[in-house]
Amino acid sequence: MTATRPVTRAAAGPEAPRLGTRVRRGLAWQLMGRGGDQLVRLLANLVLARLLAPEDFGLLGMAAAGLALADAMAFVGTDQAVMADRRGRRPRFVATAWALSLIRGLMMSIALLLLAAPLARGFGQPQAAGLFMLIALQPAIAAVAHPGAFIPLRELRFARWTIMRLLAVILGTAATVVLALRLGDARALVLGQLATTGLTAIASLAITPRRVRVRPWIHRRHARGLLRFSAGAIGTPLLIMGVAQLPAVLIGPVLGPAALGVFAMLRRLCDTGQQLAVQAAGSVLVPAAARLADDPARFAAAWRQAVGTSGLAALGAAGMLAWLGGDVPATLLGPAFRGEAGLFTALAVAGGLSAVLGVMGPFFWGLARPDLDRLVQAARLVVMGVVAIGLMNALGVVGVAAALVASAAAGILATAVLMHRTRGIAITATLRALLPGLALGGGLWVAGALLDLLATPPTAMRLAIATAAAAVAAGFWLAPRLRRRLPSGLRGPAALATGVSS
Repeated sequence: MTATRPVTRAAAGPEAPRLGTRVRRGLAWQLMGRGGDQLVRLLANLVLARLLAPEDFGLLGMAAAGLALADAMAFVGTDQAVMADRRGRRPRFVATAWALSLIRGLMMSIALLLLAAPLARGFGQPQAAGLFMLIALQPAIAAVAHPGAFIPLRELRFARWTIMRLLAVILGTAATVVLALRLGDARALVLGQLATTGLTAIASLAITPRRVRVRPWIHRRHARGLLRFSAGAIGTPLLIMGVAQLPAVLIGPVLGPAALGVFAMLRRLCDTGQQLAVQAAGSVLVPAAARLADDPARFAAAWRQAVGTSGLAALGAAGMLAWLGGDVPATLLGPAFRGEAGLFTALAVAGGLSAVLGVMGPFFWGLARPDLDRLVQAARLVVMGVVAIGLMNALGVVGVAAALVASAAAGILATAVLMHRTRGIAITATLRALLPGLALGGGLWVAGALLDLLATPPTAMRLAIATAAAAVAAGFWLAPRLRRRLPSGLRGPAALATGVSS
């Protein structure tokens, strides 16, 4: 070991700052793009919640559950393979990945069209069979997306990909609002989702580098490699789907589409951080972890930093949302979406923990060990099912939300244990990295509870306090980064503007 240390350090030395800079730049682009994505969708939801009824969102959730099941069962992982496989930049590999993706998408759409009526009856909504048939077109449309668009992501270049995808989301979301004005029912949500998927697929063709703009064709050698990759991940997407869609399966048939629609919209508000973590951090951390796989010290440092940073951001936001409770959805979406007492609080905590887990999981995929993520998702699904079934009769949708909290906590613990066993990172080190975030989130919730006891501020004041707290936290986070990057003459004013002395 001692003989190899100088070589490892010498080799890693010049690469370390370059990789770190590229990761930070890629993460900044992704956060900007995915943050813009979430902002656009949030603003659209504010409008759509007043144009459509909760039942419409519930019907979309039921139809999406069937789509998610088919997507998970037919997982091939061509996009992940292009980013993770060392042959991912070869034109023949990309051509094979695209061909397999097209075949998969077409077969999924045919299967979903045939199963639309039985699925609608299974959810107790036989009249919605047409809606289930409509959403069955999505896999075929999504398969048009060129997997070569993920090659720049493999190289941690995100600028064009982020801009084009955000443009597709903006146009697709605008189409959804227009359709809601014209149709006034759940069809608008499904057609808008199809439009967004199609525009994203078209954008991928523009992003793909010229050298891999090849026609879809199956090359046997590369097909075997892609199928081996998907075999290593087999079951993982199905378990992830189970964790995401189990609430719809439990709530929809028992409590009806209205209850599911309220639950889904509140969960969507609370899962903004999780979506950013999975989509933005995940796409950056998979290639970054792959590059650090042979350097245990740097890998462990990156792991602790990712867990700690995500914990501060996600759990701090969760604590503030938990304090606000039903005031947020009632103000933003309307009184019909307030939900039962305690529902939004539980979903906020679940969203914060899930966001942290969304940052942890990509490290397994970067190590080419999706089987480990499969174990984590299996543990989550078991915990969620046991807790949800045990609490749903007594607490209704709040019991399902509590099951999401227990599931996310179990996933974090399982991930820490598996990272210790495979990479030697101490479980206590992972938990210590989470402590500041837990302290921040808990402290914000306690401070808010004490304020309620002393003053009981009105809703507008509560929202203003939460916004101010978020702005101050963002300022403290940005201040040291501004001071490092700005010219020396501007560092003092920048620090004063963010509340930190120079």
